[in-house]
Amino acid sequence: MQTKQNPPKNHHYVPELYQKGFCQENGKTWRYFKKYNDFKEKYPSSILYEKDLHTVSIRRNTTVMIERFYSQIEDQFAKYLNFIQENVGKPELINELKDNENFLNVLKFIVAFQFWRTPCQTPAAKILSARLLHLYDNANPETQKLLKQDRRFIKTIQKKSRKAQPLKVAQHLLLPILAFDHSVTLGEIQFCYIKDENKTIFTSDRPVSYDTEALLFKFEEFLFPISKNLFVISTKRRAKRIDLKKLNRIIFDKALNYVLSPSKERLAQHVQLSTSTEEKLLIADCVIESELNS
Repeated sequence: MQTKQNPPKNHHYVPELYQKGFCQENGKTWRYFKKYNDFKEKYPSSILYEKDLHTVSIRRNTTVMIERFYSQIEDQFAKYLNFIQENVGKPELINELKDNENFLNVLKFIVAFQFWRTPCQTPAAKILSARLLHLYDNANPETQKLLKQDRRFIKTIQKKSRKAQPLKVAQHLLLPILAFDHSVTLGEIQFCYIKDENKTIFTSDRPVSYDTEALLFKFEEFLFPISKNLFVISTKRRAKRIDLKKLNRIIFDKALNYVLSPSKERLAQHVQLSTSTEEKLLIADCVIESELNS
């Protein structure tokens, strides 16, 4: 007799699939713990998770619907990550990504859900959950359709959002759709590929870097590493070149606790840089508009 498999208890707030894009050939990544100045080589399965983070218990019924929903989004993203990995370095890759409307829509979902799924956003979710109905009523028809036009459900979650379990639903399912403007076309978006094998891009426990939530929610100004050699940046400044040191510095400084990189040496360099200066960088600061400035 086949037994029913229990759902996993360890829920990653930065997906394993995504972390693998920042690993070495041995399948491990270097994790730097800012608080204790600690470097450790880790498998993605063993870091950036919390137990039952996405488990919801209502009226003695327990569900992992959030975890399953995330898996569906990640499956879509995985197809593109595989495509990117197979074609990385090809000159036409960047244009293919920019012209692929479905990929851009998936990317918007990944950025929005990744922003809200990190536990550090729970205080912000508590505040914004009081406005769920307002956000829904002012959303475009396409957004309302994503939520099956279930205004009654939105109203119920808003009413109960002071409690932990409904708040989970608001933070992890509703706010990624309602707080972000998914109708925008990502006109300012730029994909950048790092050709030099000796240089790598960091990521962290807060992979989405941004200057203000207002600009992020409109997808106007943000930075998101896709893999160790490919990232997407949205800013009004048109890049002739990217200052990779500044870009990694932004990712490093925006991290809450943990920074990931396939290179321990490069992480160590940024530890020294971060402690030696109090300069605060904006997303646009890593964009060089003219070759004359390089």
